[in-house]
Amino acid sequence: MSVPIVLLLGGPAGAGKSTVARGWCASRQRAAHLELDAVRAQIVAGLADPQLPGDAAEEQYDLSVEAALAQARVFAAHGYDVAWTTC
Repeated sequence: MSVPIVLLLGGPAGAGKSTVARGWCASRQRAAHLELDAVRAQIVAGLADPQLPGDAAEEQYDLSVEAALAQARVFAAHGYDVAWTTC
């Protein structure tokens, strides 16, 4: 089995990160697409507005990154390439 690739795509909204990630994943034998915004949206109570600076928004961003990294590690450990899009 080959070593899984984790591809990190960052940039402003509307830059085409998800489009590139979907295309890249479609070209792989086994792949997963992780979106940081989708991981952050799993916080359903007490979600802070990411556009407003503050401790809660920063803590939630850090938590979302940690959770997405954990997901990427699990997929990669099982032989999946991972495209991870961030804001």
